[in-house]
Amino acid sequence: MARAQTLITQTAWASAGQIIQVVTGLVSLIVLVRLLGAETYGVFALGLLFTMLADVFVGGHAADGVVQKKTLTEAEKSAVYAALMGVGLVCALLLAAGGSLAAGLFDTRGLAEILPVMALLPILTAATSVPNQLLVRELRFSTLAKVGAVASILAVSLGIALALAGFGIWSLVGLELARRVIGLILKHVAVRWVPKTGFSTSDLSAMAPFGLRRIENKALSYISIQALPRGIIGYVLGTEALGFFVVARRFIDQLNAVLSGPMSAVALPATARLRSEPVKIESLIASLIRVGTWTFWPALLGTLVTAPLLLPLVFGREWADAVIVMQILVLASLRTPLSGFAANVLTAYGALGDISRARLIAIAVGAVTCGIGAQFGLAGAVAGLALRQWLLAPVLSAFVARHSGVSVVRQFAVLARAAVPSIVMALMVAALGWSIGGHLAPAFELALLVVSGVVLYPLLWLAWNAEARQGALAALSGLLRGDRAAATRSLKGVIAGGPV
Repeated sequence: MARAQTLITQTAWASAGQIIQVVTGLVSLIVLVRLLGAETYGVFALGLLFTMLADVFVGGHAADGVVQKKTLTEAEKSAVYAALMGVGLVCALLLAAGGSLAAGLFDTRGLAEILPVMALLPILTAATSVPNQLLVRELRFSTLAKVGAVASILAVSLGIALALAGFGIWSLVGLELARRVIGLILKHVAVRWVPKTGFSTSDLSAMAPFGLRRIENKALSYISIQALPRGIIGYVLGTEALGFFVVARRFIDQLNAVLSGPMSAVALPATARLRSEPVKIESLIASLIRVGTWTFWPALLGTLVTAPLLLPLVFGREWADAVIVMQILVLASLRTPLSGFAANVLTAYGALGDISRARLIAIAVGAVTCGIGAQFGLAGAVAGLALRQWLLAPVLSAFVARHSGVSVVRQFAVLARAAVPSIVMALMVAALGWSIGGHLAPAFELALLVVSGVVLYPLLWLAWNAEARQGALAALSGLLRGDRAAATRSLKGVIAGGPV
């Protein structure tokens, strides 16, 4: 009971931190997009394409052995830290030297100017990875949430100030550098750990095989999720089209971070602790899918319905062409509650080979679907990516089923049942929008649709989830009374759910 309550509490903290980061991220996105335009975002996205490649070798995944290993010595922590710092320095030198080559590849001169400065990013990531994973190991998601929120607020404030002062693309570079510097300092302070010198290569060798497989997983994920779509869109359709794609994708990613990201983050440490208990694992996986769908689908389908009003109002009329891109990305992301946590569950089981196989399939399929789709413009390229995502979802579910024992049918059934209130809500809001279309100012129409969705969804949820209704109302009553323990007990029962 105590462990379950800890996971629920830490997931709530992670969600709260993500909400703050998402709000600040959306504010910065809205302000900076209007100040800088799609072309600037496209150039910066290409710069991130190269720095994210460096992050593959030094990011937190490379230090996942710190989380996964049952017992951990000080020498092993320090050995991993030193190895990542060495790799980060090499990556930084390569990025600084390769700016002109990258600019020539994409015919974008601005890359040659920003890449030498952005080369600092992998060094900062390397220095943060071990402290970050130590906090994850200790299930200190509340600390990570606070650090992320502070870093986001301060970095966004700096980025907006630089943009208003006329620094152009350098405001985006400064924002990213500031976010990582602040995160580095605060995580080191929070974990109260500094690397020691008394270690040897043998201390690293114990975790090296796991770390290398995680780097392999992340490299394939980077190619699949970042390099392939950005590379095809940027090379075939240009930096302006890439800017439209990146901004729409970031909007969806922000929703994902706050609504399903915390559940995914908890999946690794929770599965690692429960993997020898099949009944509890089945309950955990069903809960991850169920809660992810309850929270993520209404936001996604609400975005799908309101996108024609939302994007022009938020980013300006010139972004109207990105509406269809946003809507297709929403359809692609609907599978997230089913497969968004899969890699973390497989990592907990040590099934890194299955993760790599899934990524290879995604790369092969995505190269075909996105490549063909790009011949029909940006919407076609994004539609190809969406098709790839849904074709891959059963593959990931099958890998999860192999290790956890939770069948693919069971996983999809939980998703389908949990999604019903969201689908009904979206249809009702769409009908309302169709009936009043053109009769109200766009801002008022958008507000009306959002409010109607916010009111309708909990009512539909309570009507559909009869077995969880009493627990949900009891949790709300406990929160209103200030009885946190009672609210947590009731919430646990709601999350556990009933049979499908």
